[in-house]
Amino acid sequence: MKIGAVPVEDIEKIRIKENSRILEIGADSERNFTIKYGDLNKILFNGDCKYDLVTIEIARDRSPSIFADGRYLPFKDSSFDAVIVMSVLEHCYKNFDVILLESRRVLSEDGIVIGFVPFFLGYHENDYWRFTYEGVEELLKEFKIIKIIPVGGPISVWFQIFIDMIKPNLLRNILAYVCSFATIPLDKFLWNIYKKFNRRKYFITRGYFFICEK
Repeated sequence: MKIGAVPVEDIEKIRIKENSRILEIGADSERNFTIKYGDLNKILFNGDCKYDLVTIEIARDRSPSIFADGRYLPFKDSSFDAVIVMSVLEHCYKNFDVILLESRRVLSEDGIVIGFVPFFLGYHENDYWRFTYEGVEELLKEFKIIKIIPVGGPISVWFQIFIDMIKPNLLRNILAYVCSFATIPLDKFLWNIYKKFNRRKYFITRGYFFICEK
């Protein structure tokens, strides 16, 4: 995942400690953060950080460590140092907020939750919800919010809509890759304008990356 237009200086001091126990909710079979999350790995996992990763998922074909529902985590209180909830809540049609409450329960003291929810993002399979900035704040009201970061901006949203209409898939994937780099300078310029006038909550974005602490 590329964070895109918005600077991440406020989270560069956050590091997941070596040998931490990490829970990923809604995970697929890929266990390599370097490949899977790109920029996020460099910032939070310090590149080559070693960790004990447990993954849960309700779909057995995705080969999780444990087959379980994120709303009913089969773990003791305070048993993880970090919980990852990346692109999960929009796929839970009922009581998605319970996933965050359960995440908080299984976190150790000062543990962190890392996640992403969509705002302007194309429809994908089993897709139920979209979240505003204020909606994310409400979701995280039981946590200490470290940062809510818009992922991309108005220009990348426009290209997202355009690209979603394109077929075949190969051409669409190529354009999506190219546009992910081409739109960043324009979105950064717009972000600086919004920030200058203290209108960050109203920045049109593809979604919100968030980091919060127990």
